[in-house]
Amino acid sequence: MISPEQTFDHAHEQQQLYLQRVADFFAQVRAWLPDELETVEIKRTIEDETGQYEVSGIAIVRKGVSEPDNAVAELLPEGSSVLLAEGLIELSGAFGTESILYMVKDSLIIRDVEGNERPMFKGLEQDGWYWLENKNPITALALSADLFMELLAMVNDYEFA
Repeated sequence: MISPEQTFDHAHEQQQLYLQRVADFFAQVRAWLPDELETVEIKRTIEDETGQYEVSGIAIVRKGVSEPDNAVAELLPEGSSVLLAEGLIELSGAFGTESILYMVKDSLIIRDVEGNERPMFKGLEQDGWYWLENKNPITALALSADLFMELLAMVNDYEFA
């Protein structure tokens, strides 16, 4: 039988792993942003199956522009315990929200009608942050600078230099 202490330790470890993955992703995002944009930290509390904990999100804003006209988008961590993934960050802007998922390559294996095993999503080649492209079949696209800038443009009509 699993003790409450073991359950707490596992949940805490899962939270810490998620927080590290988020921090690493945000460091990448900061490196990808063009010079006219910067980030501002957003502190918030979230709750998922692992419990309640503090996270840092980021607002992406235009440098040298006053609030609220400087807002471009927000990256908001939503939790380490989500369906199909080991983490979720929502990219939100004036025109919508896109979900960015931390996916583990070998965790999403399905069996087809002939009994063959295959990955659930095309494109899931390594552990990391992905965006699911809604086409048939659904394709997991690994986050890159170019893809991130496309997503940023999708959620806000800001034109990047």
